[in-house]
Amino acid sequence: MIAARAIAASMAGALPLPVVDDWLASRIRRGIIRRIAAARGVDIDDDAVAAIADGDAAPPSFAQIAGGTFLFKVLSRSWRKLMLAYVAADRARAAAKTFSVATLFDHYAARLHVGLGVDAATGRRLRRLMDECIDDTEGSIGAAVFRKAIAAAARASVRAPAELIDAVTGGRLRRLLSAGADEVVAVAEIDSAIERSMDEEAGFLARAARAVDAQLSAEDNPYLDDLVTCFESRWRQEVGHA
Repeated sequence: MIAARAIAASMAGALPLPVVDDWLASRIRRGIIRRIAAARGVDIDDDAVAAIADGDAAPPSFAQIAGGTFLFKVLSRSWRKLMLAYVAADRARAAAKTFSVATLFDHYAARLHVGLGVDAATGRRLRRLMDECIDDTEGSIGAAVFRKAIAAAARASVRAPAELIDAVTGGRLRRLLSAGADEVVAVAEIDSAIERSMDEEAGFLARAARAVDAQLSAEDNPYLDDLVTCFESRWRQEVGHA
């Protein structure tokens, strides 16, 4: 789930659509955090979700998206151009960063969380420590892992599922805005489209996610273990000094 949604967020963030790309990528990242929290039985408020998913970034509001529908005129991009955009190195790095943050939050929710739900202040502390450990841990998750997985899945599929492309490129969002939908409905619809794509075993997103998981399992790379160790150690120190 984490790998697939990290890739989906990177697809959204690759769009040449000012404001829209940031909003879509942010909402997909937030969806990852919410799903992890729900799966682990951890209560988390919206501000905490935003703090963990987005870090210091300030993605646009839904009101800004709704007020800028003229931007959707540039959506007549070919599938091939979109593929080239998000296969690029910066998209692979974005997917790797999202994957790392989500992995650390999953570890926190499973092993470190105690007491009441996660509030905004705790969310900010968590993301700060996550970023510090990602920067300080030697090695990396390897953007190449995501580049290879995405490219392999693309070669194996004639094209990504139209529904997924529609969701992450804003096509679905455009129709929702035209119908006067609110943010809750828009986010639910986009999340549902991604979920359905993940369920298609032969589809692009499922293939890419499996390829990432396979490469991470096959490669002798201690980075993730070291990253988790760094995060757990610093969180325990922070809590102990609080």
